[in-house]
Amino acid sequence: MRRIRVVAAVVRRGDAILITRRLDRAERAGQWEFPGGKVERGEAEAEALRREIQEELGCPLEVGRLLLRHRHRYPELEVELAFYAGTLAPGTEPAPLGVAEIAWARVGTLAERDFLEADRAVLGELERASGPGGEGAEAGGLGPVLLLPGLFDSGPGHWQTLWMQGRPGLRRVEQDDWEAPRLGDWVARLDEAVREVGSQALLAAHSAGCGLVAHWARAHPRPIRGALLVAPSDAEAPSYPKGPTGFAPMPLLRLPFPSTVVASGDDPYVSLARAREFAAAWGSRLVELGAAGHVNTASGHGPWPEGLVLLGELATRT
Repeated sequence: MRRIRVVAAVVRRGDAILITRRLDRAERAGQWEFPGGKVERGEAEAEALRREIQEELGCPLEVGRLLLRHRHRYPELEVELAFYAGTLAPGTEPAPLGVAEIAWARVGTLAERDFLEADRAVLGELERASGPGGEGAEAGGLGPVLLLPGLFDSGPGHWQTLWMQGRPGLRRVEQDDWEAPRLGDWVARLDEAVREVGSQALLAAHSAGCGLVAHWARAHPRPIRGALLVAPSDAEAPSYPKGPTGFAPMPLLRLPFPSTVVASGDDPYVSLARAREFAAAWGSRLVELGAAGHVNTASGHGPWPEGLVLLGELATRT
């Protein structure tokens, strides 16, 4: 399924919010949405949002705090949306250059319009988050968290996916190839995400995502707050799936930031002895869960609130 990243601005004037209607020739023509558009490869989200607003509305935008992250799946497309508070430059008025219509809709009336499905799902949350006293993505004490799935991505019932619900500061790092990736591509995408977030980034990795963190840290020793490394699959083990290239051998160098390794006694993709070796080499705190499989949906770890506690503890160590 095709995946794209989209940024949108929530611009308020008093009790009204700026919305736009899609062109008749556009996909999902005529529906309302928050102004913004697709993030191009290599673009920071704020940069993409300023560019899109200039192209669509012909005016500069001051990008404020992150309000919400949301993932929506259409039949043919999966969209990861980031909504930012925005302020138009003083003395400027938006013009419908790349949209069919512009409107300032009063708070509480947005749901009366025919919004895109992806936007409609979060209308109430955005109204609250963008209002006076509303909290943005840093609410909850975790700050920005980058979620790093392993091979084949994390499905809808996986704890990484479930953690994103109601926590706008958590964002999945999307890879182009989840089945037979090249290490260099994954490392480049992670580094792009970390550079975008900055030194406040906290990583939460699962399976092959843990080895990715170690490879990335060796290639790009950037300062971040820390990493939670759950069920680190062993790229040198016979059980490691065929297809990925460059992930072996596993890096055994100390990580330049705080980290916690979470290991299981019966993980089919890494022995407990090997997980202990990783933790020792990486300088990580080690948490052993007992017989917990691969700490995924198949092993009964859906929401996995204990993992959130570990992530919170790691955040306080930095």
